[in-house]
Amino acid sequence: MTPRPPWSRRKNPESLERFFALRAGIPNGLLNSLLDFVAQYFTIDYSVRIERTEHLARLTERTLPRDCSSLLNLFCQDEELLLDAIDHALRYPDVRQRDTYIEHNPHDSARTLKSHLADARSVYDVFHIKDLEYELGYRQPSEITTLIEDVVSSRTRAAEHLQRAWSLAFSRDPELNSACVEAAKAIEAAARDTIEPNNSRATLGTMIAAMKAKPMKWTTDLTSPDLDGIEIVINLMTTVWKGHLRHGNPNEPLDVTGQRCEMIVHTAALLVHWFSSGRVKQA
Repeated sequence: MTPRPPWSRRKNPESLERFFALRAGIPNGLLNSLLDFVAQYFTIDYSVRIERTEHLARLTERTLPRDCSSLLNLFCQDEELLLDAIDHALRYPDVRQRDTYIEHNPHDSARTLKSHLADARSVYDVFHIKDLEYELGYRQPSEITTLIEDVVSSRTRAAEHLQRAWSLAFSRDPELNSACVEAAKAIEAAARDTIEPNNSRATLGTMIAAMKAKPMKWTTDLTSPDLDGIEIVINLMTTVWKGHLRHGNPNEPLDVTGQRCEMIVHTAALLVHWFSSGRVKQA
């Protein structure tokens, strides 16, 4: 949900523009809310939850205090550790906390945290992975995020590849080349039954070639007398196929840029949605 600017920021367009600009790090006004979020996972009754805290310590290769006040103070002073703790809490939920009898709803906690981050116009956002698991990643346009979550909820092979592409592209420690590979696999999985159902070795490249050779075999609601919808689909597929380094070509850049990876994953999400929902179909 887009936050409503306070009265002091609605005076003029410049104030509004500054208000909606995304903020890196931990923006003013957000720290206490983040500390409250991690406290419910790592502490109980003014004591440290040892099992969970030690798991975070092993993953981050840190020595973490076993005193509640010291642990929260460390989270407060160390931004990267705080973000690691938030991501850990999102990724490793426990519906019934092992060392307490408190019922805990990870979905409610994730939605609350997502709202806090949006209110603060943080560069970070909360993304649903599967079941009760969420993760912290870089904020994307809400329309794309909604589309991704809708596609991923189908639990298909295409959805699995798209989820991997999203996590690899927009996590705090992105792997851009791998994200592009998963994006291509997502389209292949979503489009194969429509484009090359009898080709067990079909790839995005062979699908593009098949559509270029006989475009009349497929149709889409985009098609009209003045618009070739299938050509648009082919061009989008080609953007993903040729947009990243697939082979050892010494004349191509070794690594894809963050901006290009973002466009590739966004394009893949749209194509997976179109093929999975029957927007692109055999004529």
